[in-house]
Amino acid sequence: TWYTWLEQGRDVNPSEQVLERLASALNLSPAERDYLFMLAQRRPPPLAPPTVDDVRPAVRRMLEALNVPALVHTTRWDVLAWNSTWPRCFPDFATRAPDDRNLLRILLTEPGLQRDASEYEQMVRRVLAKVRLDYSQAAGDQAFARLIEDLDATCPIFRRLWRSPEIRNCSEGHYTASYPRIGEITFEHTSYAVEANPHQRLLIFSPADGASTQRLARLLATRE
Repeated sequence: TWYTWLEQGRDVNPSEQVLERLASALNLSPAERDYLFMLAQRRPPPLAPPTVDDVRPAVRRMLEALNVPALVHTTRWDVLAWNSTWPRCFPDFATRAPDDRNLLRILLTEPGLQRDASEYEQMVRRVLAKVRLDYSQAAGDQAFARLIEDLDATCPIFRRLWRSPEIRNCSEGHYTASYPRIGEITFEHTSYAVEANPHQRLLIFSPADGASTQRLARLLATRE
């Protein structure tokens, strides 16, 4: 009866906890849960903790169809999948154990990314501004909480910058990599939500200018 009242737009004001219990009792799908919260509170529900990190086959096929480096990672920044172009441009995640593929930890602790101190700090500030928003939406994700605690205890630049007030709602920026006999390629990276799973994002590295486009084509041709 109460659910019928919600659909009829009657003046009822259930709490978030009541809506969650109702969604559970009715065994609602994620889409139906979203619909319930929009009816009752005129807003989407908080993100539920991730339960499965599988990448859908259609997403994997799309990923492989891209001719630029791309990957899928979670909102906790764990890398789940990458295309065959990725290891031709960047270190191959396949050489790492599955539990050692957290992109945030790699960006903050891998010495190969820390060539220019000023550029590196700007990158870290930009990344952490997005991670703060991700973490604020990850209530109940104990693995995310442990990651933050560990970085705070072991990573000086994280500890220094984490409590900054900067917030970003998108992941965009530039990264320049140098390749023997090819030269420098400047990539512009952008991030996109995976509609079927709100905890997953597609991260794409595209050449940022004409010269980088030409050099990327040469790099891929030499590594076929």
